[in-house]
Amino acid sequence: MDWKQYRRNYNERVKELWGRTDVGYQNIKEAMTWGKKGEQYALSVMPSLGFSDISDYANRNNQFFIDFVATYNGRRVLVDATIKSSAYIPAKIKLARDLDIPLYILFVSPNFNKHYLRLVEDKHHSVIKLPMSVMRALK
Repeated sequence: MDWKQYRRNYNERVKELWGRTDVGYQNIKEAMTWGKKGEQYALSVMPSLGFSDISDYANRNNQFFIDFVATYNGRRVLVDATIKSSAYIPAKIKLARDLDIPLYILFVSPNFNKHYLRLVEDKHHSVIKLPMSVMRALK
C-alpha cells in the first residue's frame, strides 16, 4: 500500500470512529452551523470537566479565534472547541504564549456524543490531533 492510500484509509478510519459531518468545504453556511453546534455542546460539557467562570467568546464575536476563556484548576485558560479530529492552531498558540496562560483544545465529535480535552503542551507545533490512544479506545 502506498503512502497516499494509507493516509486515505487512516482518515476514513478516524472519521468512522470519531464521526463525520459530510459537509463539503464549499458549503460554508452548513459548516458554520455544525461548528456552532459543536461550540454549544462544548459549553454544555465544560462544567463537568472542571471548568468554571466560563466566558463564551464564540457567541459574542465570530471573528475572535478562541471560543472560551475559563477557570480550570484555579487558573484562567483559553479553550478552543473543534468538531474536527485535528486543528490548525498557530494563532491560538501565539496568543497563549503571549498571555502566558494554558491553551486547551476540546475535541467534540460531530455526532455530539463524545469529547476529548487536550492541553497544548508543545507550543511550537501548528497542528494538534486527537491522540491515537483515544481512537483505539473508541473501537
